[in-house]
Amino acid sequence: MRVVYSTQSKTDLKDIANWISEESIPAAKRMIAKLQERCADLRAQPQRFPTLNRRSAIRRRVVDAYIIFYLILDDHVQIVRILHGARNYIDIFEQDDPA
Repeated sequence: MRVVYSTQSKTDLKDIANWISEESIPAAKRMIAKLQERCADLRAQPQRFPTLNRRSAIRRRVVDAYIIFYLILDDHVQIVRILHGARNYIDIFEQDDPA
């Protein structure tokens, strides 16, 4: 199974890199590499992490202070967002959901 990044998740990674690099460019590079590595690990057993809630197909994986949000689709894992855990991600996903 392959991993595909959404446009928004790519933007999230850039934002994370920019934020951390204000303090340390090497630390930013390490964190981005770690997040990308953990996303790639989802190919093997994407079901091992919990869903966002009972009604959602979105799953989450915690990586240090960040959370990778993803969907398991027929032929790939879709990385939806990568957010800092302190953010109100429930509200973010409710705003993104037109239903």
